[in-house]
Amino acid sequence: MIGSSVYCGILDGETVAIKKMINNVCKEVNLLKKINHFNIISLYGACEHHGVIYLVYEFMENGSLKDLLCKKSAPEVESWNCRIQIAVDVAHGLLYLHNFTDTGYVHKDISSGNVLLDKQLRAKIANFSLARSAVRGESGNVSTKTALGTKVTWHLNI
Repeated sequence: MIGSSVYCGILDGETVAIKKMINNVCKEVNLLKKINHFNIISLYGACEHHGVIYLVYEFMENGSLKDLLCKKSAPEVESWNCRIQIAVDVAHGLLYLHNFTDTGYVHKDISSGNVLLDKQLRAKIANFSLARSAVRGESGNVSTKTALGTKVTWHLNI
């Protein structure tokens, strides 16, 4: 177990992340099967067993950006080059998602917990459960009907 509902496993000799889902994942699976981008997590497959759905993803060795930033000592992300690379990776993933997918999608829950890091600390966007198709208006602007996402609480130590 590597998270509250995420497990580490081996599939065909490759380490994978297996996410246990209870709710309907059809939209997320349908979106991810259309996407192939370096900065978006890869979905390898899905299965159902006794009413529980399991999604199989590529394994990200360094976990989430949130976990890494919360460590007391995180020399890996203390370099500005590393921080900028992570920001650029997320920006590339969002650019692809917004402008280069079939209809354009909005993630609606970008947070440090939904940015995963591989061995080389390259970032990939994950958790597409709230992602929605973006509708382009006559003006060319994209709109979605509601604002969703993770509630963020800020703690300032002054």
